[in-house]
Amino acid sequence: MTERIPILVNDLPDGARADEADVLVQAQAVEGALTTLGYETGIVEFATRPEVLSRRVGGEGTAAVFNLVEAVNGENRLQHLAPLALQRLGYLYTGNSSEALMRTTDKTVAKEVMVQYRVRTPWWMVAGEQSGPRSVGGSGERRNMIFKPVNEDASLGIREELIGPYSEDEALDVLGALEGETGMQYMAEEYIAGREFNVSLIEAAHTPCVLPIVEQDFAFLPPQCAHVVGYRAKWVQGSVEYTAIPRKHHFSLQDRSMLEDVRHLALRCWRIFHLSGYARVDVRVDAAGTPYVLEVNANPCLSPDAGFAFAASLAGLSMTDVVRLVVDSAIRSAAPPRRARAR
Repeated sequence: MTERIPILVNDLPDGARADEADVLVQAQAVEGALTTLGYETGIVEFATRPEVLSRRVGGEGTAAVFNLVEAVNGENRLQHLAPLALQRLGYLYTGNSSEALMRTTDKTVAKEVMVQYRVRTPWWMVAGEQSGPRSVGGSGERRNMIFKPVNEDASLGIREELIGPYSEDEALDVLGALEGETGMQYMAEEYIAGREFNVSLIEAAHTPCVLPIVEQDFAFLPPQCAHVVGYRAKWVQGSVEYTAIPRKHHFSLQDRSMLEDVRHLALRCWRIFHLSGYARVDVRVDAAGTPYVLEVNANPCLSPDAGFAFAASLAGLSMTDVVRLVVDSAIRSAAPPRRARAR
């Protein structure tokens, strides 16, 4: 009997934004790969009611569920409910655990974990409390800051035009204004001027493998554009940012030591966040060559034109190869009381 691996996605609102609708692009790419690998498959929507979810993903021959859920009820911060529900129902699933997603989706929680394990990350603050390590200069010190939503991904809500020097009191005013305008919780993060690297990792035989490191090359941006990968750079085709930030993957010998530091940082994040399946770690390197972890992305985007697939291609891996490794990782890590039988 042919084994079945349904693809689980979140439901989309009418008039979904490009970043929201991208989950279907990912699902279609995964569907093609699973078919090539000989699995029976299909795309189904996540349901919060256990009996409905089980009916959609279950059935005889279900080997695992390919989890692509990025939001629940439109909230990115609730995406951990999908693997939690699958685990409670006894189904194997791909990618990261509910716990790993919870600790990485909230950027401030992720930063607190990094500070606990002495992983360098930019200073930050949120409204109502001092979150990052306090500087010697105190609240009156002005530092360059960038403002980011705490629980969103895909660069949603980043305001490049607000990057600049602020005191803590001034940053609090900006946070209050942004949260009042958008309804999202924001954080102010120290802006690290420098280079930005994406480190994609994939699990093979229970071991995280670092794919070729990719740099976001800001050299072609017009002077008025901030050196960040914001929403326009990722999703607004035809924008200056979308066309002027190519991916760089050839580096000089002088970069070797720095890139090795970046690689080790990514592997350390894999361990301390207990990641599995696949992930991406975004790192910023300042002018002195010091790396800072910006974000840990559990279950990053698998669209064929996204950064993870690009890094995989540099390693000679096709989308089918990526899906095979992700599925094998899920099945080989099976533990009771999940129902799905080992392949």
